[in-house]
Amino acid sequence: MQKPPSLREAAAILELPENFSVEELQQSYRSLLKRYHPDHCHELPVFCEEKTQQVIMAYRLLFDTIKKYRVSLSELENIVPGEFWMKRFASDGVWGNPHPPKK
Repeated sequence: MQKPPSLREAAAILELPENFSVEELQQSYRSLLKRYHPDHCHELPVFCEEKTQQVIMAYRLLFDTIKKYRVSLSELENIVPGEFWMKRFASDGVWGNPHPPKK
């Protein structure tokens, strides 16, 4: 079994631009599955199966990450975890400012 790719590697496997949408992700996933499916690919069967598995693994990684955090790839890789938390939940009274100033 292969190790899971990084987010950048997954985007490269799926031939996606840096700021892609969910629709682009799904469209790329479907077209690459058609291209590398063992029944349609004219390469060696082992190559086709390996590429298909890479495409599936990359799609799952990216889709799950986007679904979980609802952010773009560039936002995920350029932010410190504490900053990510505060940026994401700062407007929420519970997480953003647990002790609001008294009036």
